[in-house]
Amino acid sequence: MKKSKIGPNSIIQTIRVHREKHREEEVKRLLHKAGLEKYIEQLPTEMVHEEEFNQLVHALIELYGFEETTRILKKSGQYTATYLLENRIPKVAQWLFGIVPRSTGMKLFLKAISQNAWTFVGSGNFTYEVKKDKAYLQIVNSINAKGLRSEQPICTFYTGTFEKLFQTLIERNIKVAETKCSACGDDFCYFEVK
Repeated sequence: MKKSKIGPNSIIQTIRVHREKHREEEVKRLLHKAGLEKYIEQLPTEMVHEEEFNQLVHALIELYGFEETTRILKKSGQYTATYLLENRIPKVAQWLFGIVPRSTGMKLFLKAISQNAWTFVGSGNFTYEVKKDKAYLQIVNSINAKGLRSEQPICTFYTGTFEKLFQTLIERNIKVAETKCSACGDDFCYFEVK
């Protein structure tokens, strides 16, 4: 079976946030726990196996619990969005998303990212729907939630990424909330963009 790959920012930015909060010894401990010792000296520069991000999430939860992990992952998602805005989303597209009506901007933006969704959902499946001035995003087989059980939605990496992108590209007051999560027993992870 072919392993799916995703962009390296899921790992790069999560380690970055962890480094901001913890000493280097703790970073090494986390990477050892995740089985990702290879990133102690050199962060990834190319696509990574999706399992690596999942291993990192599991290790964070084991070491710090769900609450701290969701904070780390949300900030990591925000940093990932900043990277995408600076390096991957053309400036002309950023300008266009912001000048058209809100629902049109959402549709254009989501159509664009859905064409490259494999870079953030790997073997999962990303779909979306825009109704009036709101968007609804669905991820089946979320890497962020795979193998986890939680009473609260856990996919804050995606929440942080989507929210920062929507706030920057479409409208500053947009909020993104995960209302269903496979870690909570739902069939998929569902995000409301309002």
